[in-house]
Amino acid sequence: MAEHPAPGTFNRAPFDPAPFDTASFDAAITAIAAAASGHDRASDSLGADIARLAAVGALVAALPAALTGAASWGDDPAALCVRLRALGRANLAVGRLYEGHVNAAQLIALYGLPSRQAATVADVARGDLLGVWGADGAEPVMGEARGDGFVLTGGKIFCSGLGVVRTALVSVGIDGGTRLFAVDVTAMARADPAAWMMSGMRATGSGDYDFSDMVLPADAALGVVGDYFVEPHFLGGMYRMCAVQVGGIEALMHALIDHLRRRGHGGDPVQQIRLGHAAAQLAMARAATDQLAKAVGDDLPATEIAMLAVLTREAVEQCATAVLGQVERAAGTTAHRHGGDLDRIRRDLGLYLRQAAVDARLTGVGAALLQTGLPLSIL
Repeated sequence: MAEHPAPGTFNRAPFDPAPFDTASFDAAITAIAAAASGHDRASDSLGADIARLAAVGALVAALPAALTGAASWGDDPAALCVRLRALGRANLAVGRLYEGHVNAAQLIALYGLPSRQAATVADVARGDLLGVWGADGAEPVMGEARGDGFVLTGGKIFCSGLGVVRTALVSVGIDGGTRLFAVDVTAMARADPAAWMMSGMRATGSGDYDFSDMVLPADAALGVVGDYFVEPHFLGGMYRMCAVQVGGIEALMHALIDHLRRRGHGGDPVQQIRLGHAAAQLAMARAATDQLAKAVGDDLPATEIAMLAVLTREAVEQCATAVLGQVERAAGTTAHRHGGDLDRIRRDLGLYLRQAAVDARLTGVGAALLQTGLPLSIL
């Protein structure tokens, strides 16, 4: 096995679980927002924030009914969007991790064996966070069946939540395709947080993870080769990411409004126009995200949902980029001042927008439009 750095220990904070209620969730959101600047300055772990969400029942509330037998946000895209926006508004880094938790829970509900599903419910009930790690390193993660289990090689990069995520769903090359595996990633000797050299999303505790010679049980495998990319669960899930990003746009605008008020620039008509333009972009991004969530909830044809997801992802990026531009013009160099909320949100949102390579998806959408014209059911 390769040599690994020793970045520390797995960071699950203790908590007292409670049934979910809106007031407790809102209080957790307030605490997460208050801690955001400190986490960014220290490139800190979000373990305490995840523990806050666990303590108010938010981790369990995200599990689909297929896992728990009870209704949840995971089965209601519109309700989930509300929660994800709130988290993105409080701290984009926390929203990013929570969105990965929801994504992983839904994939386990779809493709996990009963033993894996039961273990997931038990783990989350005691405060464990789930994640999805897909970006391969120089040596992609590959798998091979061995005995009654599997063995992995290779590594992943951009792994969000090192030291906080307990179980990550990892895309693995195997049998000529890609298959998901649920992997316990608490062995921190395999992690390299120093590899995360990004200006944004510092607080996520991201980095590289080495899976060399890792042995997995049979029920670590989810579904069959290719299931990961089945629609509408692959691209269709972009509404979750977009909802977090819309929350980030809201946070950026709140920070700009506070800045202009403190500087006494509220009466400047140029600044008022900038705020109006930014508000229009926010409204469009939110409407597009809500439309996609509704399409997923209405169970429209998978191909149409996938196409709408790509278009929504593009629309939200364009709106967010426009708002970032207005903020930088309105606040000037203050938008780049280290330690300020404007700078932190700007960096986090700018990096988050780059998460999905949308150009290749747009190529497919453009080709389909040339063949079929506008699909009126979604546009």
